[in-house]
Amino acid sequence: MSVRGWLLPLWIGALAFGSAFPKTAQADSPKYAHRPLTEALESLRARGLPLIYSSDLVRSDLIVQTEPRADDPRGILEELLAPFGLASQKGPGDTVLIIPASTHPSALGSIAGRVLTRRERRPISDARIVVLGTQGRALSGEDGGFSIPDVLPGSHVLEVSAPGLSVQRFARVRVRAGSVTELFLDLLVAPTLREKIQVDSGPTPPGGEQTEPRTTLKQESIERRTRLGDDLNRALAGSPGIVTGDKSAALSIRGGEPSEALVILDGLEIDEPLHLRDFLGFSSIIDSRTIARADILGGGFPAQYGDHLSGILDLSSVDPTQEGRTLLSTSLIGSSVLTDGAFGARNGKWLLSARTWYPDAVLDIVDPGGEDISPVYHDVLGKAEVPLGGGTVLTGHVLAARDAVDFVNDFGDVDVTARNLSDYVWLDLASPWTPRLYSRTLLSRGSVERERSGSVSVGDTGLAQVGDDRAFISHGIVQDWILRGPGGHTMKWGLLAKRVEAEYEYSSHTEGITPLLGGAPSTTDRLASIRPTGENYGAYFSDRIPLSSRLVLEAGARWDRQSITAEQQISPRLNLIFTPGSRTSFRAAWGRFFQSQSLHELQVEDGELGIFPAQRSEHRLVAFDHAISGGLTWSACAYSKVTSNPRPHYENLFNPIQIFPEIEPDRVLVAPERSVSRGVELSLSADRGRAFAWSAGYALASARDEIDGRLVPRSWDQRHTFNFSMSYRKGDTWSFDFAGVYHSGWPTTPMAAETVVAPDGTSTIQPILGARNSARYPAYHRLDMKAGRHIPLGRGTLTLFLEVTNLYRQDNVCCVQSFEFLPRSDGSVDVDQKEGFWLKQLPVFGLTWEFGP
Repeated sequence: MSVRGWLLPLWIGALAFGSAFPKTAQADSPKYAHRPLTEALESLRARGLPLIYSSDLVRSDLIVQTEPRADDPRGILEELLAPFGLASQKGPGDTVLIIPASTHPSALGSIAGRVLTRRERRPISDARIVVLGTQGRALSGEDGGFSIPDVLPGSHVLEVSAPGLSVQRFARVRVRAGSVTELFLDLLVAPTLREKIQVDSGPTPPGGEQTEPRTTLKQESIERRTRLGDDLNRALAGSPGIVTGDKSAALSIRGGEPSEALVILDGLEIDEPLHLRDFLGFSSIIDSRTIARADILGGGFPAQYGDHLSGILDLSSVDPTQEGRTLLSTSLIGSSVLTDGAFGARNGKWLLSARTWYPDAVLDIVDPGGEDISPVYHDVLGKAEVPLGGGTVLTGHVLAARDAVDFVNDFGDVDVTARNLSDYVWLDLASPWTPRLYSRTLLSRGSVERERSGSVSVGDTGLAQVGDDRAFISHGIVQDWILRGPGGHTMKWGLLAKRVEAEYEYSSHTEGITPLLGGAPSTTDRLASIRPTGENYGAYFSDRIPLSSRLVLEAGARWDRQSITAEQQISPRLNLIFTPGSRTSFRAAWGRFFQSQSLHELQVEDGELGIFPAQRSEHRLVAFDHAISGGLTWSACAYSKVTSNPRPHYENLFNPIQIFPEIEPDRVLVAPERSVSRGVELSLSADRGRAFAWSAGYALASARDEIDGRLVPRSWDQRHTFNFSMSYRKGDTWSFDFAGVYHSGWPTTPMAAETVVAPDGTSTIQPILGARNSARYPAYHRLDMKAGRHIPLGRGTLTLFLEVTNLYRQDNVCCVQSFEFLPRSDGSVDVDQKEGFWLKQLPVFGLTWEFGP
């Protein structure tokens, strides 16, 4: 059986939908394409072209598929008529008659289709398609579409060339008399050309052609952002709605917890996207240089995204080059290699990225409890893709990460050992069944192992032993389908199944730790050994319906079920885009979203051994995008997210940057009745494709939990946030990048104290804890820069770079490490708190060498 045979029943069912599509216009409002020919001719008549034609000849069911390339009305007319076997000639007076072409189309055939990038299926405009040995030729339009009429029956070879791409040929294209041969022409695209092709693919609504609001960063934009250790999450941190601490790469999207953001890499959900999750998670396991495109969805996302409340990071890796290239990089804190090439008779390609991080030479990277810790991590990303014929491509992926921390302080009070291992392997089968029907199937296996141990001793009475071994294995299958109908009508549907197995071996012992808040500490021995298993199932369907040439509605719903809690959810979604002009777009979204608790998220360290019910959230948002002349674009978005049953969780009131946070005396349970996040985001950017580019953004937001009827700010609540970035390129010699951020200080809990006199006359100091998160740290602000000197060599380019985090050495308060209570003569008590700080100034020097074969 062929690789497609087992999918044939779904294919037959999908084709049954095709006849239901209305013939309406696309959302990007082309001038002539996807409109009835009669309307196109009337537009030309309005421009002064006196047309005469019969409705029997120019029927109302004839739809223009490709945007004409000519500028003058007569040239446009010829391009509109040719695909339908029609022509024009001079009529009486100054009129123009539309008549049948001299050669009757029934004796010939035609070729029609779209020119797309092979990996991402993105349209390529201005591609020249030639039927070799004939006069047949065409240029692809804004959507990549083309049509070549009057082709002699038989087998032909198509030659396709596009700006910046090598010429590519497609053999054995069969043309039959009186019929249209439909096909996709998938072009190989080098990563360095991806940006140009997307820009040149024709006008799209500001903010993209999709109905939901999203922020898209392409490879060049990611490269322009300052990012410590080539960390992807740090490159994304300056985007609207994202909150993070600079000692951690965990991202909070529009007020949600980091676990509420779904990370997808080439179609696969990554369960553990961070290195050393138990120690702040200070880096992503994905090298930023392997990413060609990052889509950030902060809410209102469509039905294909599920089981997460707050946001989506949808990542696409770079396409390997056919000719091969290698990029070597080393710096004070790490080294990496990225290489790719071609293999086999089927034009297969491969890519491999490996990275290691060793910040021993740099102090103050991570500073829990005032001590320096120097972790080490390694990660590998690899993929190989093989064309199977007919446009089908099979791609194998692997992503692996290894982490380690070993630490003993100078006094022997803290002894820490941690090991993390994560592995993901998946196969991706992409199949274009017809020019309108496309499927993608993923088979995956993922595993995560975490080992954490240690023994902490504080003073004469302190003692702590933690332990903690856990493992998580998942097997999954996902299948997605897209059916594109005439007029931009698009249907998407999919199914998924995932089996998860977890294993926890936890042990903890705490006694006599010096209490921070007064009183005797709670001492509990926890011995947990559990092995939960379960299955998750899901299905979704969405329908993108062009209501007019300017208004598009996408309606969808998804169903999810978790066997371990015997729960199931239905999530309706609605998205709308209105484009009153080519430079302006309005979007609106409403949806219901659920998130179940994954088996690898059990809070065994805090004594929680059960699975909580799925959280439920409702999103409402509106967005506006407007493109101003000269490459200037501005955007605005207002959102509201209400979670009706947020999951209880544990936090440390004063210092979340701890080696073993669960044994600290400021550990508290946070169990809100609901959570509310609201905000307004404004952004302005300019990129004219020249030497200078910049962007700036402001957000007014709140993220609060309702606890006992009172709204309490979440610990990462930022009332005001301002981000900006600037990039300058001086030819091919120098590059300079700057990024700055200012935001309101994060919430903290105030501390007071009083002197308490016992009946025997002795006095003690009693700490008094204020309302949780009712105070604020000082405002945070920081400026980062990166400078590079590019030196051409006989083989490739050598780049020397200097990256400085926190350029002007600002001390940004992150936490409170300890309190000192000072009694006064009048009986009052002063509270002196020792503050900890976020990342201080960190200069990193390195070099990169990129070369080809």
